[in-house]
Formats: sequence, structure tokens, C-alpha cells
Amino acid sequence: MQFTLYSLAMAVLCSSIFILIISALHKNYYFMDISSVYGIVLLYLFCGLRMFIPVEFSWARVIRMPDFFNKLYRLFTRELFIIGSCHICIYHFLCAIWIARAIKILAELIYIYFDYNNSIKNLSVNTKSPDIKTARKIIEKIYNKRVEIVVSPDIDEPVSFGIIHRKILIPDYTYSEKDLYYILSHECAHLKNHDLLVQVLVNILCAVYWWNPSVYSLRNGLEKSFELRCDHIVIKNLNNNETAAYLETILKVFRNQNGLLFDRHNKVRLLGTEEDNMQEIKERFTLISRMKTKKTRPFGKWAVTGIMICLIVLSYSFILQTAFQPSAEQIETEALIYELTASNGYIVKYADGTYVLKSEKGDVTIIDKETAGKLVYESGLKIIEEESNYEEN
Repeated sequence: MQFTLYSLAMAVLCSSIFILIISALHKNYYFMDISSVYGIVLLYLFCGLRMFIPVEFSWARVIRMPDFFNKLYRLFTRELFIIGSCHICIYHFLCAIWIARAIKILAELIYIYFDYNNSIKNLSVNTKSPDIKTARKIIEKIYNKRVEIVVSPDIDEPVSFGIIHRKILIPDYTYSEKDLYYILSHECAHLKNHDLLVQVLVNILCAVYWWNPSVYSLRNGLEKSFELRCDHIVIKNLNNNETAAYLETILKVFRNQNGLLFDRHNKVRLLGTEEDNMQEIKERFTLISRMKTKKTRPFGKWAVTGIMICLIVLSYSFILQTAFQPSAEQIETEALIYELTASNGYIVKYADGTYVLKSEKGDVTIIDKETAGKLVYESGLKIIEEESNYEEN
């Protein structure tokens, strides 16, 4: 197992193709019915994993593509300037830009995370809100881990936060006990599934491959899938009337949004999240309704996942590379080493089926029929047939 520029290119190429296909299928309701939202999440995670592990295995088959890759190789290895004894090529310059930009984005992500955490600590908290006591009772029933409940007028939508120290932030609005139950069930589903941790990892992937548009499709697709997966967890044990009440709660939360997470000069958003719009809410409602009315198909989910695993393994089984033919000067490095061509060599086929490779310098080598055929095809050598046996000569 090794890392090369070709293995990196294969990881980006294969993952990008997979992501684009899944993003297109994600919009198809029939495909969603077959694979389920859990299958979609797994598909996106497999794509991210393929890009996270850009390695080449020893059993991978090398496929030479000289017409395409040779041109790219010559382009990227073109020399720009010389610094001392170092020859700086185009790919050195591009790699420097890539790494510098990735470090900058990673530093921004770390800053945003800690700034977001500090902002939560400095929120105006309504400790007398009756929602806190109600929320704690609900949490005890639906979640078996310690979660801090924060009710604040500085936020406009419920948010779960924290990888280790987990918190659920609730706007200081008047919610019914049923609304709180649905809101907390949804946010606890995010915590149970470790969605924030996955979001952080995907954002790191976006920082590393910042120049690849497909990673942003991966992030957006995962975020929407996370919301749908949490919706499914909440509604799977609800009847139709309760599901309708859950949809009303989602609509209330959406209407209370004003575009800001905090009412402060430096606006901080959750890592990688996007504000919901009415069109997305309509699509979400449609998918929730279909999840409720359509029967779950576990076979479809595992079948789609199995196909994806096979495709990922297949993507590791071959690697595209350049193919250069060495010049005669590169081959003839010693007196005894020279290039054999149609002008200085030929093949003799004897009556007993023996093939002998001969050169004008007098070198004689016995070869098999397959090698003789390759030399005729690749080097243009001619075959001369003799009526006598090889041993007689």
C-alpha cells in the first residue's frame, strides 16, 4: 500500500463520480424509497471515506493512458523558474497553493468552532424558563446520557452542540410540551448518531479538497440526509395525527428563524450548516410523508450499500497512469545494451518450432512463440523461416 499522485487522482476522480451520481439519485423519490435515508447516509459516508484514503494497493492493475495523462504530465512538470539548485515546476506551484489554502481553511474551522463554543458560554440564559424543567423530564425518557439544556433569547432555532460535553440550545419561546418533545427527540437523534462529529470530519475533507466542487455536494447531501434520518427516528413510532403534529412543530421552528444564530456583530453558524428555505421544507415534508406511508425495505438499503462497497473496492483495483517509451539514448547506457529494431535485428523460425532472436551484432537468443509475436507487433521485426531444425545449425 502506498500513496502516489496517481492514487490521489484516482481517489478524487472516483469519489467525485460517486458523489455526483448519488446527489442525482438523492432527488429521486423512488430511489429514496428503495435505499431509505439510512442507505443514502451510508452511500455519502463511503464516498467521503474513499477520498479520505487515497492509497494504491499492490494488487491494483495499472492502466496506461498515454494519450491523456502524458499531456497532463508534460504540462504540470513544465519548469517555471529556478531557485538555487531547485527547479520549480507548475505542479510545485499548484501544490503550494493547495496546501496554503487548506491550512488557512482548517485554521478558520478551528477558530469558528472555539468561537462558537465561547459564544454559547456567553449566551443570555433564561434559567427561570419552565421549558428547562419540562425538557429535563423529556430527556430522561428518550436519552440515557447527560445533556445540558440551555434556554436563551439569543438564538432563533433549536440546536444540538458538543462532541464530548453535549448541549441542546432552545430559543426562549413559548413551546407546548408536545412541541418540546418533538424538538428534543429530533436533537437527541443528532447526538445519538454523532452527526456533529461527522460534520466536523466532512468539513476537514472540504478544507483539504477545497478546490473540488463535489465535496460541497457531499457535505450538503449529508446534512439534508441527517435531518431526514432524525425525522424518521422521531416519526417511526408515531401515528398519522402525531406525525402531522410533528410537521407543524417543524413549521413553527422554521417561521421563528430570522437568519441569525446569535444576535451579535460577529455572526457564528454551525459548522457546515445551511439555512432552510421554504422549498427545502416542502421537500422535507414530502419525504417525511413518504417515509410514513411507504413500507421500509431493509433489503433495498443493504443491496444498495453492497453495490456501493463493490464499487469502492473496484475503484481500488485499478489505477490510471502515464506511459512513456524510453529513447534509444536512455536504453543504450552501456556498450552491451542497445535498442533492437527492424533495421538491426530479425527472428528466425526453424522447422522444429524453435524461435531465435538475432541481431546484426551477432547476439543470438532463443525466445518463445508469444515473445516472437510481441516483437513482431511492437518492434516490427521480421520472421525468417528455415527448413532445417535449430540443432542442425
